[in-house]
Amino acid sequence: MINLRIEFSHGVYRAAEPTAPDLPEYPPAPDRVFQALVSSACEQGIDPAPLTALESAPNIWCAPAERIHTGTNYVPGAFIAGGRPNVERARPEVRVTAPVYLSWPAVPADLAAWLAPVLAGVGYLGRSDSPVALSLADAPDPALTELVPDTEGEELLRVPSLGRLTELLEAHAAGRRSPLATRAGYADRHIQPSPWGEMFVLRPAHGELRQASVLAEALRAAVMSRASDPLPAMLHGHDVGAPDADHAAWVVLPDVDHQWARGAVLGVGMVLPRHVSATERTACVLPLTRVDRIGSVPVRRPLASESTRGIDPKTWSRAAQTWATVTPIVLDRHPKRGQSVERLIADSVVRAGYPAPVGVEVTDYPIQGVPRASAFAARVNGHRTHARLHFANPLRGPMLVGRGRYFGLGLLRPGGL
Repeated sequence: MINLRIEFSHGVYRAAEPTAPDLPEYPPAPDRVFQALVSSACEQGIDPAPLTALESAPNIWCAPAERIHTGTNYVPGAFIAGGRPNVERARPEVRVTAPVYLSWPAVPADLAAWLAPVLAGVGYLGRSDSPVALSLADAPDPALTELVPDTEGEELLRVPSLGRLTELLEAHAAGRRSPLATRAGYADRHIQPSPWGEMFVLRPAHGELRQASVLAEALRAAVMSRASDPLPAMLHGHDVGAPDADHAAWVVLPDVDHQWARGAVLGVGMVLPRHVSATERTACVLPLTRVDRIGSVPVRRPLASESTRGIDPKTWSRAAQTWATVTPIVLDRHPKRGQSVERLIADSVVRAGYPAPVGVEVTDYPIQGVPRASAFAARVNGHRTHARLHFANPLRGPMLVGRGRYFGLGLLRPGGL
């Protein structure tokens, strides 16, 4: 294992995100560190070949950083030709309160001796007025947040992928700028993953949230009618036996969680289990793309230009510690004498494949725009209730809970009133 420690000498890191130069980059992209190591080795006449051992996405330990303003950048004259005025831009920088660590668990520790002089030759990261000191560490500080590579992670960072050293050396020899590196998703290790994975959305011409279970059933029927024989078990759900997310679920996505929200139906969709195979995924998604009507309601695929938050799968999957129902949870069993609804909700959460919540609030209106639970049509019998759930650690969605979770009910959204 190789652990690199990055100390920011002035407590400030000045570096811009390459695709958004007004925004600061934090934590430092692993590829930026990799390029600094390549430059240091070459400047000292050291063969950089051993750096190929670091051509992968490392784990990252870092503390939260605060964006600050200590200076202004000006657009260079070459970019203001033609009489355009000078443009002032806030310098992209953050205040850093602790070292950042990069860790490659699979890299042999015997690389450390070779790395020592290379690390010592790195004077800054990002701008030249952002001095750093790089060194080897026995272990990262466990008090820091640990970010790990995750294909579903929301933090996208540039990483040195296989062949990156060769790519950099060839670009330098040809007098070209270094090509942008591959990006990898990162997520906090303490974020609990969802048993559910991808969400695929269609936009209906109209619909009422109260009829969520009816719309979900109609979408399922429409997709199965366009699937090839034999019908995939992932669609019909009769020949699978996993304890939680074992086949496709059907959801209705409403316009909620803002001042003017009235619960209008923005989308209907299919959610697949997190560990669905590529073959199963294709067998489910292909017939969905052929659907143009569910029941009597026309539907269409969202346009690439549409940016409505309610139909963005990230809206329903982002990590949060508090989740609120947008369609009511149908309890797995009816409350008996002495049993609290809160306890039964917590049991349903665990049964659906999530950690037990540390707090459960039963409420009539968990989030702006959602009707009362009693207003919803129910495909299955059972006690229906809205709730807000609180977890000890952030939890990633989608989140589906209760007996109706495969057919439009029991859908939760991060946040809540």
